[in-house]
Amino acid sequence: ATQQKYKDTVNKIRELQEDAIIYLCANMHVTEEQSGKDEIYNNTKVNQMNAMIAGLADGETIFYIDVNELFDDEAGSLSSEYSSDAFHVYGKHYVEWVDWLCTKGVLYE
Repeated sequence: ATQQKYKDTVNKIRELQEDAIIYLCANMHVTEEQSGKDEIYNNTKVNQMNAMIAGLADGETIFYIDVNELFDDEAGSLSSEYSSDAFHVYGKHYVEWVDWLCTKGVLYE
């Protein structure tokens, strides 16, 4: 059901703006501690969802970008140095996030 809703949303955007470049963003991982104790909010499920989202990208007009490369630790979890609640990065890291996003843009001539 979720995959179909994502597809429907991408298709609707394409219908409304046929020349749009669409960016699909990954869901952020949770910390390793959180992932190990939660059956719903864990990195295995996040990775499954992200794989589904990535599968919608065509690399031509629909692109998948994965913020986890910016905030993950070496174990592939949200680094606890970036978060106090195991789910979100501290606001002070938003500028870093924005700067990173700016490196992911695609320009067509």
